[in-house]
Amino acid sequence: MKAPARIDEGSPLAEAWSLFVQRGSELLVPPGSEVALGLLIALGGLEVGLAAPTQEGLAEQVRVLFTQGVAAFASGLLGLGSPQPLAVLVWAGLAVSVLVLAGGWINVAVTIARQHRSPATPPSPVDDAVWSVGLSRSGRVLGWNAVTLAWILGLGVAIGQTGLFVLRTGIAAASTGAIVMPSLIGIGTAALWAFIVGAAVYYLAVALLGAIVAVAEPQIRFLSLFSRAPKIFMAGGGWRGAGELAALVICWGASKALLAQLLVPASGTDLGLGASVYGVGAALLSAGLAVADGLMLLLILLLGAVMYARGVTGPAAGGSAR
Repeated sequence: MKAPARIDEGSPLAEAWSLFVQRGSELLVPPGSEVALGLLIALGGLEVGLAAPTQEGLAEQVRVLFTQGVAAFASGLLGLGSPQPLAVLVWAGLAVSVLVLAGGWINVAVTIARQHRSPATPPSPVDDAVWSVGLSRSGRVLGWNAVTLAWILGLGVAIGQTGLFVLRTGIAAASTGAIVMPSLIGIGTAALWAFIVGAAVYYLAVALLGAIVAVAEPQIRFLSLFSRAPKIFMAGGGWRGAGELAALVICWGASKALLAQLLVPASGTDLGLGASVYGVGAALLSAGLAVADGLMLLLILLLGAVMYARGVTGPAAGGSAR
């Protein structure tokens, strides 16, 4: 009997986008996830309001970067101060909630990707059981994320503190009128931003994609994930998939930074009678960007599921584990 044709050619991101357009509604609100989604919307809305001052401050500093240069930008970042404690608390609650509930969305995404790779079987809508089974495996997701975050935070202490030291040294020397190596402040700023972007891409590539294997293959021992997950994703997309993931994250980050400029009026923050109207528009924009973040995360999750579904049929992955 002739084996069915494999649909693993082409771009993993293009395949994920096609599935997102076709079945995005099932991924956005899987059956059984209504309460979980309501919790995330409530926490996300609260976070948008509490984080508004910090978000506007960052938008102003991006504008400073392009109008006054790197030194002014770096000085402004150091002077932003810490966000409100309540905002940090709500953000932490939102992050933990996402990690706890991630298993449900992962199982839905993997189910959709697997159905797509079985053209002989018509795709069937996901049901409550798909969400519930994935949710029951969230402990493995939490464990995998804990290991990955510990590694990122440990690396961040070294890289982040080095960049901050160079940045502060350059600013302090410049403020006294001393001759500073022209690129010193730029090097410190670049090191910090490189770590932020690199940590985001690394986290999505390692923690999220590894968590997919943890949920899709519950019979695999936890420690075995460290060897199995890389094999699957190298077989399912390799560096091409990783490059597309990095490009997606960077492009969305740049687009969001540009859109966030609309949060701060070009003529200043005092608009008289129009201030209230502008404030409402800025609040709606902040909410829209938060929703777009969620949609982008679902697309990235589906990209990972597509790479997993491709990888388990590859010889390097050692076969599919059901």
